[in-house]
Amino acid sequence: GELIEAVRVPVLDGPQEFLKVGTRNAMVISVVSLALVVDRSGRNVRVGLGTVSPVPLRAVEAEAHVAGCIDWDTGSVPDTADVDRFAALAAGAARPIDDHRGTAAYRSHAVGVLARRALLRAFPGSAP
Repeated sequence: GELIEAVRVPVLDGPQEFLKVGTRNAMVISVVSLALVVDRSGRNVRVGLGTVSPVPLRAVEAEAHVAGCIDWDTGSVPDTADVDRFAALAAGAARPIDDHRGTAAYRSHAVGVLARRALLRAFPGSAP
């Protein structure tokens, strides 16, 4: 067999956010989780979603949209409509189900809220 001795992860130039919704912080399984990573030098944004599909997934359309809207020189998203569109695209990428932790509709809504919150935290000078 093979043995992995190391994994190299590049250090990115930009903020990172991880947010989750859960009934309690102590619970291991969240209702929704979202990670946002900004790479300023690469001028891109990555968004990962958890517990909203059978496997973790990326919100690729949301990533592409917001990367094109960011003013990379000032580090802000200048338009509230762009922030709203990013949140809607992230929510649209989710494929949630109803279960004992929450409904599919609630989870989709929560993804949008978390996406908006993460983006505004990553770019604090942006439109609210």
